[in-house]
Amino acid sequence: MRVETISQVLPCNVCPALPCATRPRVRVLLVPQLTPAMAADPRLVFSLLIGTNDLRKGGTPTEVAGNVYAIADYILERAAGRLLVNAILPHSLPTHRAAASSPETELRLEPTVLPTNALLVGHVDELRRRFGMRVGYVDCGASFVNSSCGLLRLDRMPDGCHPNAAGYEALGSCLVPALEHLRLA
Repeated sequence: MRVETISQVLPCNVCPALPCATRPRVRVLLVPQLTPAMAADPRLVFSLLIGTNDLRKGGTPTEVAGNVYAIADYILERAAGRLLVNAILPHSLPTHRAAASSPETELRLEPTVLPTNALLVGHVDELRRRFGMRVGYVDCGASFVNSSCGLLRLDRMPDGCHPNAAGYEALGSCLVPALEHLRLA
C-alpha cells in the first residue's frame, strides 16, 4: 500500500460546510489537493485524523466533532474514493505538558476526548447513510492508554500529545488493517 500526504491550507470561503466563525479554533485546516484524476479514482483512501489541537485550545466536543464532520463531508462530496475517520487520540490535559518531562510514566487524560469520539461515531453513521461503505471509522486510542489504570502511556506519547516512534508504530499497527478493510469493502 502506497501512502502519500498531499495537503494545503483551505481558506474559510472554500468550505461552506464549516462556518467561518469556527475558524479561530481550526487554525490550519488540511484537505487533499485533488487533481481530477485523484477525485475520480475510487481506489483512493483518505485517513482523517484531526481535532486534538482544537480540543486542547478549548473547543467543545460538539464543535470539534462538527468540524470533523464538515471536513469529512467536504472530502466525500468531492472524491470518489473512501474515507477513514479516526477517533481523536487520547492525550493529556494541556496543563500537564510540563509534567510530561517528569519521571512519572503516565498522565491523566483530557476528559473531552471520549465525548467527542462518541459524537464522531454518530457523525460517521450519518456519513455512511449518505455515502455507504465509502466511509469507515477506527479508534486507535487503546494503544496509548494503560489498560490497568486508564492513564496516558508516556512511552508512546512522551509530551502527552504527540506520538513518538513507538507511538507511531502502534498507530500504524491499528491504521493499516482498518485502511485495508475499508479499501476492500
